[in-house]
Amino acid sequence: MNRYLLMAICLLLGACSSNGLVRPGTVQVDGLQLRPTSAWSQRGVKGERQWTIDGPQLNALEIYTGIKNGEFIFDLDLRNKRDEGLRFRADMNTLELQELIMAGLKEAGAVDPEPVSLAPRKVGTLDGFDFELRFANAQGLRYRAIGLGFVADERLQLLLYYAPTEYYFGRDGGQVRAMFDSLRWMD
Repeated sequence: MNRYLLMAICLLLGACSSNGLVRPGTVQVDGLQLRPTSAWSQRGVKGERQWTIDGPQLNALEIYTGIKNGEFIFDLDLRNKRDEGLRFRADMNTLELQELIMAGLKEAGAVDPEPVSLAPRKVGTLDGFDFELRFANAQGLRYRAIGLGFVADERLQLLLYYAPTEYYFGRDGGQVRAMFDSLRWMD
């Protein structure tokens, strides 16, 4: 392969991902408008981003946008004999969505995810939901997670923040909740 073709491929791949610093203030992310109060590192591509302050094992905000009817949640292409897998359906109710998220976390390696709360909320004029979960990682470290989801144009928009229960969740959970409160759907 000639080196110019290799350089062009690398440049194109780099243009598809978005890595770098998210500064405090109003930011646009894949049709969402958020107002973080501290700096976050970002990696990912449109529709699937991860923000973190201290590293993804210590705290992470997963931002999934535009999950279409029939698509796999968390990019988990896990299928059973009937080809069902962990797919989003636009007609799911909030309890089914929370169960889908917990199943997705379990398939991604979370141990014993369990619901703590589930409540309706508005995102502008759209109906959405807030939820809280608990789980552990494979090493036994306990995590708390909060999330916000809503369906717009028959596509799931989901924000999921998780951090170890002991220190990081208590330190950053309030600012994440404030960021959820600032959320606006821009499309």
